[in-house]
Amino acid sequence: MPLPSDSPEIRAMLDAYNLVLDSAEHGRTFHDLDDFVCTKGHDFLQEVPQQKLQEKITTTEKTAKPNNVLTVKKTITKDTKAKTVAATHGHISLNRNYRHCSDCEKYSFPVVVTIGIENGYTESLERLATRCCGHWSYRLAAETLKELCGVQWSHTTIGDIADRISVKLAAKMENNSDIREAFQKAKGKIEFYADGVFVHIRTAEGPAQWMELKVGAFTKRLRDARRNGLQCKSESRKSGGLFEE
Repeated sequence: MPLPSDSPEIRAMLDAYNLVLDSAEHGRTFHDLDDFVCTKGHDFLQEVPQQKLQEKITTTEKTAKPNNVLTVKKTITKDTKAKTVAATHGHISLNRNYRHCSDCEKYSFPVVVTIGIENGYTESLERLATRCCGHWSYRLAAETLKELCGVQWSHTTIGDIADRISVKLAAKMENNSDIREAFQKAKGKIEFYADGVFVHIRTAEGPAQWMELKVGAFTKRLRDARRNGLQCKSESRKSGGLFEE
């Protein structure tokens, strides 16, 4: 298989990049190149990992042991199927073999576990998605990922990922003594913030409704010495000299 830099797809992308570079109007070269990378650069960044991952899959399937079902019986390769996975620069389509066990009537894709694509998306993309939906709604998070990363996920998919990650975070915070120890050793005065929010949910019976929830967070803040009634020379001319709590 040719190297990624020798593939027709990547050569075409480089030619398009050079065309933008040569045809940009005065004062627009930097901006036009950045727009090109944002819109077409995802294709460039997808092509290389797609080729290299496909090479790895092909090599792994030729050398890996054929046992990857819940039995020790030998399986046989039946067919090849495509799987689309998502990374921080868009979607990648990969072909992999599935193996079938005639005794237990089960099939599996051994290379999926070996390569680490069983979830269908990378940890980096998962982190981006959860951060987006932490700031915005699921719909706006999905639109942002589509515009900036080329990832076309529905708002329901974003919500499902957020639900799974929230369970992991809750378990980590509850059972991780390092978090409690770090908070206890941190300097500053303890503060507690609370607020009320409305969340649009769907009940078990089916209809959607708004539910009010309370959100709270503990933190430690280092108080500025100027806020303890001390003289601040640099600010005294502007405010009269003293800062009140």
